[in-house]
Amino acid sequence: MKKADLHFIDETESGYSFIMQCLFKSEWEKNAENYNKFVRALIRKAADTADFVKTYLDKDTAKANGYYTEQCYQVMLERYDSSRAWYYCRENFGDKCRKTWSDAGSLKIGNDKFAVLFRNNKGDGETRYAVLSKDEFYADSIFSYQTLFEGENINIYSYDCGNEVEEVLPKGRYQVYSYEGLVAIVRVENCKEV
Repeated sequence: MKKADLHFIDETESGYSFIMQCLFKSEWEKNAENYNKFVRALIRKAADTADFVKTYLDKDTAKANGYYTEQCYQVMLERYDSSRAWYYCRENFGDKCRKTWSDAGSLKIGNDKFAVLFRNNKGDGETRYAVLSKDEFYADSIFSYQTLFEGENINIYSYDCGNEVEEVLPKGRYQVYSYEGLVAIVRVENCKEV
């Protein structure tokens, strides 16, 4: 098979051209030469696009070849195997995953002076969240970015309609992402003054 023979899901969408753009790494990116050689070999060996996608998305293959946390892997995983995409995102949380409850489809943060609800992109019921450093968060191409906030003594509440505190965030600046009932609170840097 040739690169031109690849036909991803719904080629009328911008997602097709985006997959093609990120499928190969730029020469300045880490491990670009080996990765690009590997992808070209996968394309040559593939019987069709479905065969290529199946091999490319194989977890063991992706980890062994160093692209498991890369943008293209995430984009293709979300388009071709959304149930696995959820587990991929949940895996990114690892043992930092905590659970809260929701009647408003969100995760509540705040303190005595304010409260904000961040949507969980799933709805009522259980919301899983994790507080991660920027280096720990690799599933950003699947998650939807919501906002950036900074402060100190900010509570994460165990219920989005209640006031019981689950944990208190250290002083800092955080980005909030969500995907299918998962909320990532990603610490991007320390704040000297708030």
